[in-house]
Amino acid sequence: TYYCKEQGIRLIHIFEDEWLYKRDIVKSNIRYLLHKNINRIYGRKCIIKVLNKDDTKCFLDKNSIKEISVPSINYGLIYDGEIVSIMSFKNIRNKEYELMVFCNLLNTTITGGFAKLLKSFISDFNPSCIVSYVDKRWDNGELFDDNGFKHIRDKNPDYSYIIGHKRETKTKYRKKNLIDQGFDANKTENEIMLERGIPRIYDCGTMVFEMRL
Repeated sequence: TYYCKEQGIRLIHIFEDEWLYKRDIVKSNIRYLLHKNINRIYGRKCIIKVLNKDDTKCFLDKNSIKEISVPSINYGLIYDGEIVSIMSFKNIRNKEYELMVFCNLLNTTITGGFAKLLKSFISDFNPSCIVSYVDKRWDNGELFDDNGFKHIRDKNPDYSYIIGHKRETKTKYRKKNLIDQGFDANKTENEIMLERGIPRIYDCGTMVFEMRL
């Protein structure tokens, strides 16, 4: 990934389960990166609405490559009565927040949408700091640079486990959980999982962006 970046090549990494189960979203993301989206909407023509968790989850399930637990703070852009973009936040501590996800409707570019949603959140919550983790498999962080965030550091690649044809979070396969299930306490988490025929797969890490207000 870094080598390609140094050569001016935008390298995109797609996991098998994304292609198998989220192919329309993968294709939409590629169109966006190639500036080939079918629809273009201007943010100034949209209205902002605070969304509940159910509406947010429904939208993200259909349009987001990223799987997250839906946060409690969700803003949407509405165009012709339809949700076309979502930005979600969670409170970390005091006045510090994490921007968890920004997602547009499939095959749609919302010009100025990111800035409009972010401005509304800042006006409502008056945060002292907003942090966001940008997936290097898909994103180079340009949108965050353009909207007042600063790239402060990178996080190392992280792993999931391959169960069948899907990735699963490592959380429930921590060594303590495996020991509770009766596996050998003298072996590492990785050794236990490999003996079960369950390998790890790594992502490309994330870029950490921060905005201080």
